[in-house]
Amino acid sequence: MIDRRKIKTKIIDNMQNISETEIMLNYSDFLKSSYPYLLKIDYCYDPYDDFLAGTFSTMVHDVFLYKYGISLKDRKRLYQYGLTMSSYRNHFHIEITPKKYPVIINFDESKKVFENNNDQIKFVFKSFTDGIRNLGGHYEEDENMPPNMVEMDIFYVDTGKIVEEYENNYATIDKEDIEFEYVLEDYRKK
Repeated sequence: MIDRRKIKTKIIDNMQNISETEIMLNYSDFLKSSYPYLLKIDYCYDPYDDFLAGTFSTMVHDVFLYKYGISLKDRKRLYQYGLTMSSYRNHFHIEITPKKYPVIINFDESKKVFENNNDQIKFVFKSFTDGIRNLGGHYEEDENMPPNMVEMDIFYVDTGKIVEEYENNYATIDKEDIEFEYVLEDYRKK
């Protein structure tokens, strides 16, 4: 966990042994097992998206908030599954860190190798995907679709805004090549 808040809270004892990566991969496994059923309602955008947003909130955000002893009244500060934010500042979000460098990031029509950890940019989780279709859009029925990739945004550390070069690109990385970290931030008025 990355805690950028001024006032810290204690980790709940019974949650110390479960990592943030384990919590995220648990959600990915849930999506994989639910996939055949999700396909049946995929044509209904709102119910489908509401289901994904609700299960992500319950199985990921609520678990993290409980783990770190946080009571949050303003749920607008939580990152929403599958959406790009104008800025990741002032929002609880999930950063992803490659296990090793160099790392290959897949874009719409190309790949890019990131040779080392750049302190100026970070990767942030958006959704689980197979690298072709995201879980939140229309695609061909395929009951064997494994959500083996992570869709992500690439943002500037200092501003929290998306790096312009990658702003309209579908960027993915293999979920086995990364670790997940929940990021807690204080709300700062502009």
